[in-house]
Amino acid sequence: MKGKKWLKFGSILAILAVLPFLISQQPLSDAQLRQIIANWFGYSVDQLQFEDLGASYGHYFLVSPTDPAREFAASQAQDYEVTLPNGITYTVSIDRFTGIIYSAGYLVYADGLTIDQMLSPDRAIALARQYLQRYYIWADTSDWEIKELTPEVENGWWKEVQPMISVEFEPALQVPQLPEGVEFLNEAIGCSITVDAVSGDFVRFAARYSQIDLPMEPFITSDEAEALARQYLVRKRIQVEGEGHWVYLMLTPELGTTYARLVYFFTFDRPIGDGLYVAASIGVDAHTGEVVYEEIPL
Repeated sequence: MKGKKWLKFGSILAILAVLPFLISQQPLSDAQLRQIIANWFGYSVDQLQFEDLGASYGHYFLVSPTDPAREFAASQAQDYEVTLPNGITYTVSIDRFTGIIYSAGYLVYADGLTIDQMLSPDRAIALARQYLQRYYIWADTSDWEIKELTPEVENGWWKEVQPMISVEFEPALQVPQLPEGVEFLNEAIGCSITVDAVSGDFVRFAARYSQIDLPMEPFITSDEAEALARQYLVRKRIQVEGEGHWVYLMLTPELGTTYARLVYFFTFDRPIGDGLYVAASIGVDAHTGEVVYEEIPL
């Protein structure tokens, strides 16, 4: 399946202008969602064919101060199959409340593809960056860095043959220095762009977007956060043993909003009998001290 070198692209200003009004408690209508998708692709609605695939459900790492136990959440996304005038059919996932497009893509098949037919890594990255700046309309991506490249590169060329090349981009965030064994994770903002490995055509867009209006430096220390996490477990009468293990400082979306939170994540050893333990996980907001996440096995 072969796509166009550049999809027609209309003005994104129409989407940006209405975005603040779309972020509300009421879901958008089917007509509004289709219009946003058409604008994003750069066509009028009547040029596209839509098939409603219903709501999508998935695993999203979300935090919530009002319901910390909710990690597995019903997605707010609506899925469509959208066929463009060139005959390519994309599967599009769009947020029903904000109008943010989370993903759009189709599959590429390439029987008999050899590694010498693939674009060079530099060319694939350059094209992916162009598509990123064209389609990620919610933030300035001009200085975003490459987080991951698939397939991997070795000695200046691909390590394996694949019909699609994916480049994951993230903003360069100034995060505090963390102790050994603690990892910073960005679950809030980023984008993966996939191109056809031979033609360089735009194949897939997969985005994460949360507004980041907070400092990357915590307001409370890790020791204070661990104490708050332990107090939370005591209030819930959850028995744990030993010290908490600080594993992540994570920038992650808050359930029900478009904003991100900076969260300490700890695990505690919970005894379940016969010398066996399971990990109880607690997330504490690094600025407010609120417990915003829990995963406590029974």
